[in-house]
Amino acid sequence: MKPLYRSLCLALTGATAASLHAQVLSQRQLNGFLIGQHRDAIAASFSTVLRVDTTSDGWLNRTYLLDKTHHAYMSFKFPSDKLDYTVSVQIAGDSGTSMIPFLGIVLGTPRDQLVSRFGKPSRVEHQDDVNTDLYDYDYRNYSFEVDSHNQVSSIQILGDEGFAKLPTGTAPSLDSLAHALQAGPDSALEYLTPDVEIYRGGTSISFRHGALTDLRDPASNMAIVLFRGPNSLSTILRAPAARSSGDVNLRVWEHGGTGWVWKFPAGVAIDELVFKGHGGRWRLWEVRYR
Repeated sequence: MKPLYRSLCLALTGATAASLHAQVLSQRQLNGFLIGQHRDAIAASFSTVLRVDTTSDGWLNRTYLLDKTHHAYMSFKFPSDKLDYTVSVQIAGDSGTSMIPFLGIVLGTPRDQLVSRFGKPSRVEHQDDVNTDLYDYDYRNYSFEVDSHNQVSSIQILGDEGFAKLPTGTAPSLDSLAHALQAGPDSALEYLTPDVEIYRGGTSISFRHGALTDLRDPASNMAIVLFRGPNSLSTILRAPAARSSGDVNLRVWEHGGTGWVWKFPAGVAIDELVFKGHGGRWRLWEVRYR
């Protein structure tokens, strides 16, 4: 986080294992964006690109202006072997930046409140050039920067360290998925992969912006197909008869990896639901309507 924060500040202004019980689990969402989201969906969410860098080992770093008044930006990292999918989401800026709270933490949150929420960091590294402290947590994928006013000035999630192992031998529950969809966008997000695809009426629907932004926008195609109308996935799965009619089987992909597929009889509007592992649990990856 340090080199990017140092350079962009200039541009915008002219634990140990024993302590894990006190720590929040690794996270896959920050300010509405998911680790694993497509590069095009991220780019469509911003109007101004601040910086694009390619590292010597082929990684792509893209940074976007979020709030000029508060010197705020968001940055995303794309690995060389998957340049279309981000493995890192970062938000940085001054207190007052409008953002979705990260488990209660926002830019400007006091240091003591951060430690109370996330626990004591495994290490703190002072960064002389920007006068911030980097709070790093072992076995977790999040980190924070705290400025000279003892306020959070940057939050980052990176990679998949700290997520639980996927459950084996247990198929994902349709009852749980139905409940999450009925509870609304924030709950539904926990059951969706970042690259979920829904095939209906000859079209493919996926996230076109930050995942949570699309889910919360009632006019987005994703929100419509998931939540609105008699043919929405929420409405279909609300019926116990539809859920009980499904048949689940393990699916093995040709190039490696396994998942689960629920198939439904002709009387149900959906043909199949496919689940893949992401962030330590089975999540909905593909929906096919008839």
